[in-house]
Amino acid sequence: MPKTLYDNIAQAIMRFEGYFQGSLSYKNNNPGNLKFAGQSNATGQDANGFAIFPTFQDGYNALINQVRHMLNGTSSLYPQSMTLVEAFNRYSTTSQDVYGNFVAQQLGVDPNITLAQLNSMAV
Repeated sequence: MPKTLYDNIAQAIMRFEGYFQGSLSYKNNNPGNLKFAGQSNATGQDANGFAIFPTFQDGYNALINQVRHMLNGTSSLYPQSMTLVEAFNRYSTTSQDVYGNFVAQQLGVDPNITLAQLNSMAV
C-alpha cells in the first residue's frame, strides 16, 4: 500500500524524534513525541507532559491526525499560511529550523513551502 503524504511526514517526524526501541517515544507508544492534549486513546502523560498511548498504532494514528490538522487548516496553532519551517518551529521547542529543513528534505520539497501548498499535494 502506497504511503500518503501524511505518512511520509509522520515517518520524517519519527526519524527526527529518534523513535527506536528503548527511547522515550517508544516507551510511550508516541512516535511523534506529542504533548498530551487529550488525544483520542491517550491514557495520560509522562512526567515531561508527553502523551502515553496503549499501542504504537494508537500513537501513530494520533500523529497522523496531528499532521492532517496541521496541513488542512483545522488547527488553530498551524495556519495554512505558515511555511514548513515555521510549522516545525512551533511543533518543537528545540532544533527548530533544523527540524523543518529535515522534514522538507525527507519530502523532497522546499522548506518554505506553505502548509496550504503542501496540503494540495496530499489530494
